[in-house]
Amino acid sequence: MRPICWTSSIVAVVAVLVVCSKRAVPSRGLQPRSLAPSGLPERTSDPGKAFELAREQGASILTGVDMSAAGVSDASFRVFGEALLAVQAPVHVGTNNFGFKGGTPITNLEARPAHVDTIVQYRVEPYEAPDFFMLCARRPSPGGESFLTSLRAAVRRMPAEHRKHIDRLSIVQRIQLPPDYDRLSDNSTDRTQAQQSEHAAPAPTDRVERFVVPNPIAGQRPAIRISSFSDADALLAALETEEAPPVRPLPTSLRPDFDMQTVMHFLRAVAAETAEAARFRLEEGECVVVDNFLTAHGREAYTDLGRAMWQVWAWTNESLAVPPAAGPNREWLKRPPTSGHAAAKDEVE
Repeated sequence: MRPICWTSSIVAVVAVLVVCSKRAVPSRGLQPRSLAPSGLPERTSDPGKAFELAREQGASILTGVDMSAAGVSDASFRVFGEALLAVQAPVHVGTNNFGFKGGTPITNLEARPAHVDTIVQYRVEPYEAPDFFMLCARRPSPGGESFLTSLRAAVRRMPAEHRKHIDRLSIVQRIQLPPDYDRLSDNSTDRTQAQQSEHAAPAPTDRVERFVVPNPIAGQRPAIRISSFSDADALLAALETEEAPPVRPLPTSLRPDFDMQTVMHFLRAVAAETAEAARFRLEEGECVVVDNFLTAHGREAYTDLGRAMWQVWAWTNESLAVPPAAGPNREWLKRPPTSGHAAAKDEVE
């Protein structure tokens, strides 16, 4: 709840509210990086301004975008401009991709919890996830409101000793992908994500993950993340209830109990930020531009199966690495001729 200044005098009310608006820095949702009282992304019709706002505040909304695939592609180049290193073609998000919670597919009638955009095929070190993305309202619908969770603010909620520890913490995460995971990016408007698939789920694998990846290119923008495939709600629930939870300390950890305490503090902080984040709805022709290094996102439940979005992943000159392959059912519009990656470091030995 944000602070409210009360007084019995009308004149005093005006004066106090003016003072509060100048000096109060709210601490919820996007507020640590935005002074907007509503906590909602600021709207603009200027693509360059949309990128500037997203860099400053974690997100912005670009209005007046042509919702054809070509129009959205063009908008991505205009938004990121000379900073753009790589960008993928728009991916349709509708009935083909309701998302999933942990390793379980969800439906449109369930909320999609806070997560960062990446796929399990992308490495954690070097970190290959896009540092920005656009989500564009091709056909909006009632319900399905979006929310944005400031991961920087979540870290600030943590006790000091755990806040310091998370910057260098590595953990082992069990990756349990749902059946047909590789089909979530099928650009099909008539395919429905199956809750029960004829295909078996892939065998679970273990992988070294980090919640914070330092950014030597732009130190003020570390990649704060949740998981390569899961979300804060699913991980938190599993850690609190499962005998063999999907996160555990490294075999070489000197303080395994402290590591797991840090994990719990972080996931609970993300959950708290998410609960307090403002909800908003994109109108047709609008694209939310999101800093994928500092902001998690999700949506509420909805009933209209005609809801359709475009998703565009972008890598700017402050990203950490561009993956050598776009990923299943994804394609590049632009990418560097060589990636120059170091050897993978995210497999458990």
